[in-house]
Order: sequence, then C-alpha cells, then structure tokens
Amino acid sequence: MRCCTEAGKIRSGTGQRGERKMRKLFAGRTFLAGLAAMAIAAFGTVEAKADKLQDILSKGVVRIGVPLDAPPFGSQDANRKAVGFDIELAEMVAKGLGVKLEMQQITGANRIPFLLTDKVDIVISVMGLSPERARQ
Repeated sequence: MRCCTEAGKIRSGTGQRGERKMRKLFAGRTFLAGLAAMAIAAFGTVEAKADKLQDILSKGVVRIGVPLDAPPFGSQDANRKAVGFDIELAEMVAKGLGVKLEMQQITGANRIPFLLTDKVDIVISVMGLSPERARQ
C-alpha cells in the first residue's frame, strides 16, 4: 500500500475501494438495524416477545424461515446446501441464543402465514411494510 500527499492530506492508495467497502458496511448495518426492528415488531407485545423467547430457550431450538430463491440472500449451492446472507444471519441468531437452528424454506406467499400459524418463530426475508401486514 502506498501513500501520497494531496493538498497536505495523507491518504492510502486504496481510496475508492476503501470507500466502497465502507458504503457496503454502512448499508449492511442499516439493513440489519431495519431487520431487527421488523423482527421486534413481528412479535407484537412485550409479553408475547418474552413468552416466545422463553419458549425458544426452553425448547433449545429456534425455527427460522428463510427463502432460498433470492441470491445472494438465500439460495442453494451445488450440493443443495442453503447458503447466503440470510442463512448466515439465521445461524448467528441461533448461536447468539445458544440454541439449535431449525431452518424452514419459505416463499414470499407463505412467510407471514408461517409466522401466524407458529410453523416458524422468526422469518428472515426482505419484506416491504404495508398497512395490511401491520394488521397481521
């Protein structure tokens, strides 16, 4: 890595690559913050959140729904193993809770019904907010 001076400033030779990396990192953190807010909202009241969390911890398993048709967020590799950002995030959630991960493949059409019918505890997916979804 070489350095140069420009108008009295010292900067590294990585310049644009470093800036792009920082933008991606910021975008990723913003995305995760939004995802966390949506996950909290999905559990409803504080009591419901505490009950759901307690259920997950007592069972020792968290059931997370993830779509596998949206690379790079979720897809299957050549060995049909689930890979992608959402899969890694699901693994981190389970590890953070200290429980086993049970991953369920979901689609855009069944992600909310799976939550409402208790087939999954959490859904990790890109999802637009709408008044109809808020009522559910």
